[in-house]
Amino acid sequence: MNNYFNLDFFIESYLLAAFEYAGQNLSLETFDCKVRQKLCSSFNFLEKEIIQIHHPFHWVLFCDKEISLLELFVEDNSGENAPLKVRTRKRICSGDKERVAHYLNENYSSYLENRIREFNLNTLHETA
Repeated sequence: MNNYFNLDFFIESYLLAAFEYAGQNLSLETFDCKVRQKLCSSFNFLEKEIIQIHHPFHWVLFCDKEISLLELFVEDNSGENAPLKVRTRKRICSGDKERVAHYLNENYSSYLENRIREFNLNTLHETA
């Protein structure tokens, strides 16, 4: 990863990937995997690094009822061990995306920047 990292672009890319895959009737596991793979290829992160920083995104996208745009559900008649699936709560417009991106930046930028800085330091130590 290069020394300049654009957190705004990363947040926007994460959200775009999440919204893209949320419309595909995927299980939560598949959804997470596809989002991670897309970000890994775009930002040269390891999958384990994306796993370490996904918590704020999941909280904001799924749990925080004031701002979340995605939800988890189980399809009717799916049986006892049916997987959780991902879908959008409503039709998502650009204003929604901007609001969520702003919220993530405002509330989690320090956490995300520190974690990403740690990845950079670990990479430097591993290659030294």
